Amino acid sequence: MTDEEFDALLEQSSLGSSGARQLRARVSPEQVALTRRIADQMVHGDQAQARNAPSELRRLLRKHNSRASAADESADGPAARTRPKKDLRSRRPSLIAFPSGPFPSSRSSDVTVAIVTALPVEAHAVRSILGDCRDFWSPNDPNDYRIGTLPSADHHYHHEIVLVQQAEEDGTRNAAVIANLTRTFPQLEVLIMCGIAGGVPRPEDGQHGVRLGDIVVATDGVVDYNHVRSVDEVDTLRRIVSAPSTALLRADHHLRNDEFYRGARPWLKTIEQQGQRPMFRRPMDSSDPLNVAGLWRSDPIVHRGVVGSADRPLRDAVLRDELSRLHRIKAIEMQASGIATAAEFHGLSWFMVRGVADYCDDESKSDAWHAYASMTAAAYAGSLLINC
Repeated sequence: MTDEEFDALLEQSSLGSSGARQLRARVSPEQVALTRRIADQMVHGDQAQARNAPSELRRLLRKHNSRASAADESADGPAARTRPKKDLRSRRPSLIAFPSGPFPSSRSSDVTVAIVTALPVEAHAVRSILGDCRDFWSPNDPNDYRIGTLPSADHHYHHEIVLVQQAEEDGTRNAAVIANLTRTFPQLEVLIMCGIAGGVPRPEDGQHGVRLGDIVVATDGVVDYNHVRSVDEVDTLRRIVSAPSTALLRADHHLRNDEFYRGARPWLKTIEQQGQRPMFRRPMDSSDPLNVAGLWRSDPIVHRGVVGSADRPLRDAVLRDELSRLHRIKAIEMQASGIATAAEFHGLSWFMVRGVADYCDDESKSDAWHAYASMTAAAYAGSLLINC
């Protein structure tokens, strides 16, 4: 296999042609020759031989990944909290990523945006808005990834986006998900949490209040309402979650201005298109407990403000209303505080978009609105990125 053929093969993998040059610079000529022999076997279809041949190569890759992991763990010590936070539009040179088994067709070094979901229906909604969506895997990383694209505000550039679904609703395990994510995608700049939440209704707000299917954007941050210090029957928040991504806040401001001045709501077109599919069709309005005279409307609206988060489900209307009074909360969910903290730890920015699937009480708690609310959140997240 010639150098040109080898580069052409690697161009289709997670390395790319520049990665091939970095590979030659980092390892010995003998190791490059071994890699080329294995690639040659794959090209010629000798899969059995290809699987048995690379024992030494895999040992070398494990050694490489162990050094990389050790470097990451060292970087993730106390000094990591002082690293500058990354945000969209900060471009840096690509790092090398070694494939395992058949070469992946997408390149991890191009990915700058991660969308994190908790439920399969949320992940399915996000996949439906991405272009050129394909599977991706990486050695020593148990996460399952999908990589896709979306346009950006710069017509000469598009967003490369990785979608990952959390394994469980558990803060410790999800911290590992984010650690693996940032190691596999070294150019990552921002994490977007996208999915469903419980809304906080205020009937006195009339048609402008939070309703099922509406969109809540955490423009004013996240409150970890369960992480408090209690002194003399007074609760004080102990952990303040960092502010959301500045770039995506600007994009949200742009969308808000366009809606106010021109009536433009591009996310509704996506919701309408995807609503043609039975899975994402809007449920009957009669399934919304607040669908009473004077409060009905067919299109979801966007609410902006604070979102509450804690590692426990909430089905208590009294506590919900008390949290709203204390913290001006618009919606409540279970993952954001842990993921935002993990993002900050790794020097990344974060953002959150939620679709309202219930009202945090027993009366409205069901799966009926999960798919539609997942789609409304995904559609708005897509509109944000297109304007960023």
